[in-house]
Amino acid sequence: MTAPFGWPTWRDVDGVILEFLQRLKNREFSTTFCEKCGSTFFPPQSYCPDCLSNSVSWRKLEGKATLYSFTQIDRSFRFAAPDVIGLVEIEGVKGRVLSRIDAPLEELEIGMELEVDFLDIGDGYFLHQFKPVKMQASLSANMNE
Repeated sequence: MTAPFGWPTWRDVDGVILEFLQRLKNREFSTTFCEKCGSTFFPPQSYCPDCLSNSVSWRKLEGKATLYSFTQIDRSFRFAAPDVIGLVEIEGVKGRVLSRIDAPLEELEIGMELEVDFLDIGDGYFLHQFKPVKMQASLSANMNE
């Protein structure tokens, strides 16, 4: 897999980001974990940020998360404004990460459950984002009525 147009390939000298993008393309949300100390971290890296070991492997994540904080960006570089960005705690991963949240600001609450979703950005590339679990459940309920 080659890097998307405009992405600096020199930043991914070990191939971890391209591997991550390929996994997203296959609708797989994964990250790396340390075989030495057992730490699971996101975003994927070629070494462990805890013990600095380079003995890392890929691990598929369930894609469950909790919304820790969120805001709305009125000017967006890549997506249509306004964009909602959240600080999320991914289940099974140490720490918190920023991510796009696929929901209106008014429908979000701190502590709500999220699930991973895949965003098609064109040319065969996908990014991850999160959406509230209850939105998916209510959509399914409406479809069954």
